[in-house]
Amino acid sequence: MDYSNLKNKTIYDFCNDESVINDLVVSKEDFFRDLEEYPLLNAHVLIEYAEMTHNDELLQAVKSQYKAELEAENNE
Repeated sequence: MDYSNLKNKTIYDFCNDESVINDLVVSKEDFFRDLEEYPLLNAHVLIEYAEMTHNDELLQAVKSQYKAELEAENNE
């Protein structure tokens, strides 16, 4: 799986299982609306998905590509 450029990908690029997606987001429309206001939502959803599926490669890619943003958020 290609985990490059995760800031331009979402859960919908990695999962098509509606039950899994429904556990992560309220609805596709709400997710994309909220994503415009809070871009780090994408990182949090992908991290949760990686943890749910025990996908360490995705988890590390998200943490690496969103490192600065996640650190800044944690320091607020």
